[in-house]
Amino acid sequence: MPPLDYLTALSVAVEEHHAGHCDEAAAIIEDVLSDPVFASQFPMNEVYYLLGTCYQELGLMAEAAQAFKRS
Repeated sequence: MPPLDYLTALSVAVEEHHAGHCDEAAAIIEDVLSDPVFASQFPMNEVYYLLGTCYQELGLMAEAAQAFKRS
């Protein structure tokens, strides 16, 4: 997927998070992060922080801790 599409997807993830749809936001972020080329070309610290926040709000504390460590 082209980088612009991933950046658009991350924008949607932020909107979903703000709307309280953390499960949707986390799924989008996980999809974006699954592309190692994109993840290596762009700074992902804030993305992992957002993912950690989503996991935390979903009660997935172990996953949240891992995401926060990567942020």
